[in-house]
Amino acid sequence: MFQVEKCICLVLLFTSTSVYVKGYKVKSISKTVFQWAHSPYWDAGSQTLYFADINGGTVSSYQPSTKKLNTAKVDIENNGTCSVIIPIKGQKNKYAVGVNNCVANITWDGTSSSTSKPSIIVELNQNKTIRTHTGKADPMGRMWIGTVGPFRENSQGQEQPDYYKAGNEYMITASGKAVVKIADVSIPDGLAWNADKTKMYFVDCYEKKIVVYDYDNGSGDISNMKVVFDTKANNIDGYPAGLTIDTEGKLWVAQFFNGTVLRIDPESGKLLKTIEIPAKEATSVAFGGEKLDVLYVTSARIFQHVLPPTKYSGRVFAVTGLKSAGNPVTGYPGQPILAI
Repeated sequence: MFQVEKCICLVLLFTSTSVYVKGYKVKSISKTVFQWAHSPYWDAGSQTLYFADINGGTVSSYQPSTKKLNTAKVDIENNGTCSVIIPIKGQKNKYAVGVNNCVANITWDGTSSSTSKPSIIVELNQNKTIRTHTGKADPMGRMWIGTVGPFRENSQGQEQPDYYKAGNEYMITASGKAVVKIADVSIPDGLAWNADKTKMYFVDCYEKKIVVYDYDNGSGDISNMKVVFDTKANNIDGYPAGLTIDTEGKLWVAQFFNGTVLRIDPESGKLLKTIEIPAKEATSVAFGGEKLDVLYVTSARIFQHVLPPTKYSGRVFAVTGLKSAGNPVTGYPGQPILAI
């Protein structure tokens, strides 16, 4: 699927679960290893981190106050994929999820080892080889979710023709209708909205670009796309993946196959900071914690045939001590689904 490029070398001080580097601390939240942890979501009300394991078909919850990590298998047909979990506002133990090629809801108490069988809301594509990849709720509480084609390679490790531009980015309306917002995307990934609710940032992972759209919060319409940052043009190895935004309006982007998180100024297009993670397959990011100053980073260990994993690959990390102009960097909690 991906072309492996040269990798940066990390000079880190390791303990059993922590890494200290350049003034900040990277700590594994547990020793649990996931296949493809993705789509972290911070629920401020319960002080809980949620995330999915795409290939594992599971959802997880983690409460920093107790350091308790709970993982549940989602009852998916044919042991399929689960790409995202977002709480549904006002409905206790109800979550919107991406399963296989569908958006569904599940019931889960947050601690049990299994969830209810998903109740399908909408099928995004009749092609069963297409699956959901990641998603978020916009400022109005509408779900946005992307789809990707099969990650298939031939014996030489070359991508198959049916993969390229097989996906779309959808917005799910309150009535459960899926509307294509960005068509023909190979790997739709990170999403974030600015505080003014006038801009939407989007990552096209395969094209190695972070773009911005003008965004209408009432309708969800997007327009006037322009490139904010091109990792290839900036000679940064790997692929931009999951994305979040801080209260200064700066973007934080997990760099897949590079083991880093980038802080980018979307106005100037400048790289401001690089955070090193002890797992090359960094997948996504979200701010959390009581003061929203902890950056949670998910990772994977799925491309071991081209990128040998470390013992930290597939773990979820908490990054603390991040500062800007001497002050702690803070972000925003997750937006729940308001209607679906």
